[in-house]
Order: sequence, then C-alpha cells, then structure tokens
Amino acid sequence: MIKEFSIVDLLYSWKVGEAKKKLEEKLDNEIFVTDLIYCPLKYKYQKVYKELAIGSAFNPITLYGEVIHQGLEKILSTLFNISDANIEVEYEKNILIDNNTYVIKGRIDVLIN
Repeated sequence: MIKEFSIVDLLYSWKVGEAKKKLEEKLDNEIFVTDLIYCPLKYKYQKVYKELAIGSAFNPITLYGEVIHQGLEKILSTLFNISDANIEVEYEKNILIDNNTYVIKGRIDVLIN
C-alpha cells in the first residue's frame, strides 16, 4: 500500500521537532528576541507549561511568517555571493539586571559583509 503524501503532516512534524529542540536547548536565563514582543505572561507560562510553546508553533501567522522567511532567505542567498552575505547569523548579548545575567538571543536573517 502506498502511503499518502501530506504536506500538513510534514509541516506538523517539522514544527513539533523544532519547538521541542528549542525548548530542550533553552536555558532558564535565556530570552529569545521574539519573546520580547509577546505579553510577559505568555513568556512566563510557556516556561512553566512547555506544551504552550509547542502549540504556539502552529499559529497560522507563525507558519506564514516561517514560509515567507524561508523563501526570502533562499532568494537572498542566490542574489548575494556566499562570500558577501551570511545567512541566519546567531547573535547574543548578556544583560545584567538585579545581579542576574540574562542572555538575549536572536538570529540575523542576512548579514552582508
């Protein structure tokens, strides 16, 4: 029997895998740049209830943004020489607040040399 091809299943598996990996790697003192634009309670509850972070990965706006991001990244990588641009550059900055060090982490989509 031939297994049916499902884009929805592929996207679901991909997003669940990414969300779980992100949660496993994230330290308590790390804050992602995207966390800064959300309600502070959402960030707090996602730290306590990890399932919420996985669920938010399926928000239609999030999925749409991810697809646009991937496409734009591909287009930009073909427009610029590999030597002229770096794609998905990770960046972090340590911030001291009330004697606690927090790491703000983010990714720069394209960094042109």
